[in-house]
Amino acid sequence: MGSRNRRPSRKNIARERIDILFYQAERFAAEGELNLSDLCVKRARQIAMRERIRLCAIHNRKFCRRCCRYFVPAKTSRIRIYRGVVTVTCLQCGYQRRYPLKKRRDQR
Repeated sequence: MGSRNRRPSRKNIARERIDILFYQAERFAAEGELNLSDLCVKRARQIAMRERIRLCAIHNRKFCRRCCRYFVPAKTSRIRIYRGVVTVTCLQCGYQRRYPLKKRRDQR
């Protein structure tokens, strides 16, 4: 009975691999290898779909949902803030994502 709990589950291993792939995507993007960073994002999404894991919000905001392009501000994405909404536009396919801006506590 105890040996079953000691082994890491498939979902935990998948989460670790997804974190590693997003870290690698960030490194490749910093080096200018945008195609390799896009491949890392695609592979991470495939792992998440196969294991039925939701990507966390931090990872979800780092790539385009339509074309799986890793976002690098000013190179692969445009970021605009207007009236409390952040709009991120993919420069490859034109897909736009909008996120509400949270107000600071001292401004309330």
